Amino acid sequence: MTIDLGAIALSMLRVEGWGKQIHSVRAGWDMAEQIEQPLMGVRWEEGLGKPLDIWRQELNIEPIRTG
Repeated sequence: MTIDLGAIALSMLRVEGWGKQIHSVRAGWDMAEQIEQPLMGVRWEEGLGKPLDIWRQELNIEPIRTG
């Protein structure tokens, strides 16, 4: 099983752009760790008229600006 997992990992590293994708996943993960409450519990429909910047401020979301 270890050999199979190693082969899968090596094949994934050969895919063009894989490093950038992993970086984007990590950036999203870091952003999620900073959020103060789970986004699944937010009542989005109650704030449809609210500007995006206000949502970000209230939920402590710093958008990813690269990539």
